Amino acid sequence: MSRILRYFLTSNLHFRDPTIATYSSAHKLHTPARRISRLYIHACKHWSQRKQETVARNTVSGLILAAKSCGNDVPRLTFWLSNIIALRETTSHAFTQTSESNGSETFTASLEKVEFWLFSRIVESIWWQIFTPHMQSSENGDKTNEKGSFSISLWQNAFKVALSRLSPMRGEGHECGCLPILSKMVMEKCIARVDVAMFNAILRESEHQIPTDPVSDPIIDSKVLPILAGDLSFGSGAQLKNAIGNWCRCLSEVLDMNTIDSVEEDETYFSLLNELSDLLMLPKDMLIDLSIREEFCPDHVPGSVLEELNAESISEQKLSGVSFPYAASPISYIPPSSTNVAEKIAEVGGDVSRMSRNASMIQRKGYTSDEELDELDSPLTFVIEKVSASLSSGHTGKVKQKDEQVGEVVANVRYELLREVWSM
Repeated sequence: MSRILRYFLTSNLHFRDPTIATYSSAHKLHTPARRISRLYIHACKHWSQRKQETVARNTVSGLILAAKSCGNDVPRLTFWLSNIIALRETTSHAFTQTSESNGSETFTASLEKVEFWLFSRIVESIWWQIFTPHMQSSENGDKTNEKGSFSISLWQNAFKVALSRLSPMRGEGHECGCLPILSKMVMEKCIARVDVAMFNAILRESEHQIPTDPVSDPIIDSKVLPILAGDLSFGSGAQLKNAIGNWCRCLSEVLDMNTIDSVEEDETYFSLLNELSDLLMLPKDMLIDLSIREEFCPDHVPGSVLEELNAESISEQKLSGVSFPYAASPISYIPPSSTNVAEKIAEVGGDVSRMSRNASMIQRKGYTSDEELDELDSPLTFVIEKVSASLSSGHTGKVKQKDEQVGEVVANVRYELLREVWSM
């Protein structure tokens, strides 16, 4: 078994602990990215081309293995996605100022494919674990939806639950070590699906019409809608516009829209519902009134002109491929910008140039990670130092306990394997 695959085998056991994925320290959370980047950069500088390719191939295989072992555990999936992005950015910046890429472009391209797969998996997990249950009648009981108040409250809660699932630490209002842009990217895709689902449900002929698609048209309970299905009036348009405003404000709070350089900064949440509300709020009653129409257009429009306009409209609809129910877009992935990544992992305040000059500050050793391996080379010295420090402080009762802990660390197979992996 290769060194890199052994690392993933041992680290996967360590990172199975759910508290690991909720580190508040970005440096500690991105330990896997830091270690793997050092190994890959070392391989590119000192090893043969064949060994470089082996390291790259085993790294990608190990990352896929680690991600698959997470199942549908969203915090752990997010943990690995954040590390893969950090790893790709680190290796990319490490070779920015060199004339030879040493195959790093192929390696980073492979990492980006893994990112896309992992990102899609997180989006699907959040959709089925959080958003879909909120659309079912069993979740909502006998609650009423007076002026859309229940719907507004229901989805505000769904947004907060989704954020807590993506980042438990951030959901509780604490700092989280993972890239903050990831939560926003996932939520953007899920909100787009909610937008399509509500749009299709509102345009049904009645609230009793059954849903037709598990993603594009999944809503069963009409109480989750801000307005009644089939109620296409001016008042409904105003009520819908109010609900959208409440949801957007909630999203702005939970996602912290101050994140640098959003993936789609100009994208508006609930674009379909916004357009529908604008259409409903048009003074169509006035336009339909015959006396008002004659005031602005006294001459009747020839029937041939109306038929031609109708035929042209049908032709454009066929060419555009628009159908009802409206289909949700497939999941797409745009990697986070270097600015967003440097903002967190490099701890340089978003200074990408500084990150490039230093290859990556993520490669620095952490005070609780790599030094553990160094201690294995001289365990007795480590024990003596701990005992001396304990005696000098007067805490003799803890010496035996620390000695036993050291013995457990030395005997731990995970650390032995890690030492073999990182010994060059």
